[in-house]
Amino acid sequence: MTSMSDYRPLLPAEISILKGQLNRAENWEHVFIHHQTDLKLLHNNTFAGKVYVGALKRGFGESSLPVGIYDSNLRDVSLGENCAIHHAKLILNYTIGHDCTLFNTGIIDGRKPFGEFSIKVSNENGGRAVIAFPGMNSADAWLQSQYKDDTSLQQNMQILARKAISSFVGRPAIAPFCRLLNCQVIHSSHIGPHARLENILSIKNSVILSSAAAPAILVNGVILEDVILEKQNMVKNHTVLLRVATEENVHMENGARITDCFIGANSTIACGESVSNLLFAFHEQHHNNSFLIATQTGGQCNIAAGATIGSNHNSRAADGELIAGRGFWPGLETDFKHNSRFASFTLVAKSSFDKELDIPLPFSLVSKNSDGRVVIYPAYWYYYNLYALARNTWKFSRRDKRTAKPLLIETDFLGPDSLIEMMEGIRFFKEFLPANIPLMELMKNPDQIKAPKYIEAEGLVYKEKALILNPRKALLAYIRLLIFFCGRTFLSPFPGKSLPAEGWENFGGQFIPAHEAAALRDRIRDGRIRNWEEVHAFYVEQARDYPAYLYALAGHIASFLTGKSELSARERRRLRLLAADVAGELLNGARNSREKDFENLFRKKSYHGRDEMNAVLGTMDQDPFLKSYHESMTQLILALNSNEPYGDGNGET
Repeated sequence: MTSMSDYRPLLPAEISILKGQLNRAENWEHVFIHHQTDLKLLHNNTFAGKVYVGALKRGFGESSLPVGIYDSNLRDVSLGENCAIHHAKLILNYTIGHDCTLFNTGIIDGRKPFGEFSIKVSNENGGRAVIAFPGMNSADAWLQSQYKDDTSLQQNMQILARKAISSFVGRPAIAPFCRLLNCQVIHSSHIGPHARLENILSIKNSVILSSAAAPAILVNGVILEDVILEKQNMVKNHTVLLRVATEENVHMENGARITDCFIGANSTIACGESVSNLLFAFHEQHHNNSFLIATQTGGQCNIAAGATIGSNHNSRAADGELIAGRGFWPGLETDFKHNSRFASFTLVAKSSFDKELDIPLPFSLVSKNSDGRVVIYPAYWYYYNLYALARNTWKFSRRDKRTAKPLLIETDFLGPDSLIEMMEGIRFFKEFLPANIPLMELMKNPDQIKAPKYIEAEGLVYKEKALILNPRKALLAYIRLLIFFCGRTFLSPFPGKSLPAEGWENFGGQFIPAHEAAALRDRIRDGRIRNWEEVHAFYVEQARDYPAYLYALAGHIASFLTGKSELSARERRRLRLLAADVAGELLNGARNSREKDFENLFRKKSYHGRDEMNAVLGTMDQDPFLKSYHESMTQLILALNSNEPYGDGNGET
């Protein structure tokens, strides 16, 4: 590693050699070299201010360009060893690490240090703005955007954010092993090691984090201003970012225009426009979906082509918000009116929703009928697309490419959010439940639920009643899924203590019990938390305790299902047996919903026969998810049906 003590002034003979190679200097006394610098590798350059040239040895750089400095202008620049710098129009006030390659670059100007900026997430009016800082994850962004009425909390979080920024306010740097080819403008930006930048139009006041294991890649017409990119980000093909921060493994491409957004890990945004959004992990937006404006989405979302989410406001100013839980899937050309809110795993059919919505029922299909009425089919996913629902859990865990995992992102569709929403959904339908009969009993005799084919409900659509289809089926699905979660959870050893864990908060994809989240806010508010690293340590602690808290949640749900505050070993055994039955339903439902794709008459019409269809699509038996799901669920059913002892709520067997 080269230090400033390794550089020395030029000797008169060395100055003559450099002049003979058409090099020029404003003042040769301000040009310093490493004792291992081969002067024959400097040709036709202009040096101004203080320039430090690291050791240069014959060889080739990252892009197979000869090591050395050729046809370039440098002012107040420090170079590491073995750099290959060719045709740099002007590099000004920058530190460049060793083994970097710069070819045909325009203006690289570091006179102004990297400066603080805010991102107007969730609301266009800036009322939920967060201060961006390197290393910020979606939990940090969410926490900053919430509790805006808590002045002390907000002030202390701003102090923590500015501390995190302080290490980047000095002279901008290009870290070792970077490759910059045909980059026109780079101002006041830090570029991490092993980053690759090619054909860049402009990067201003940005931090690009990168590493050998997770390099940042920016190519082809990219523009960045006030941006913090985490490691393993890819930005390409005329994408424009303004006031944006990301987590690891985010792809932004194909003309995407993204402003005032935080984008969670393992996400993709292409083609369309995204403004003032706080997007948790696994956000998929691959098509021309213009104006995804002022939203907070819980992750695992898929935005269909033509969606204009957030294009309509119900106030006189652009200050509306849309909040969607995990698994939000709006259909083609869908648009909504602010403010609207959606439970987890809400599927929305193509339509224009001209009134505000509040959908509290998870796993619902929301649509409009021929009369323009909003229709909600709760638990639709359970009955008609278990394949997609179960596959989500499988595919998201496989697609998590983060090299570091500061957050434990929940990918199971049965998380604290959907579980609590199902409990609330059952309470919503309580008028159809028989009095004083435990919910578990309805598994034996579902005919005890006396519900019509549809009901009308107020409070879900602005100034209208929503039509809710098949409330009886929804109730049964919610009960079954809650039983399945409890039975599966009770296979784990009892954690040994009672934990209050029915209330939860979604910290950027990681679920944290509400009382623990409140304790964190207290520690930030009173100054016991001194930096964001300590906040991140809290997330790690919570991830470690998560299984125990899930066990506590299962205990709350079991009490809700049975009507008993404590369960005996026999009752837990019964829960497990019922859960085994539900597991069989889930397995069969996943296979049956996928089978429709192979047996649908219209799917077959584009093929000459079954053999060609199999050649193109594969067969059901070749589906990697179904193979994995069948194996895991079969093992789970065996475990649920086993006679092994297990603890009850008091640690007894």
